[in-house]
Amino acid sequence: MEIRKTGSDSFTGRHSQEQLNKIIGLLSDCGTVLVSRIGMGALEELKELGIAFSTDYISLKHAQEKLVIA
Repeated sequence: MEIRKTGSDSFTGRHSQEQLNKIIGLLSDCGTVLVSRIGMGALEELKELGIAFSTDYISLKHAQEKLVIA
């Protein structure tokens, strides 16, 4: 398990396809990702790559505990 920074901390709600491709590229070798503030387009990209995702967590610690239990 690791944390990968996507550089989208200051994201304004609009993205370019280039920016989306970069983020998906950073995640392309993952089996499961925990995401926050992700748009439908990015979720569809993850689905197409077969990457499971969860947006249902309160904090990183909570998410890690949830993954360990699952």
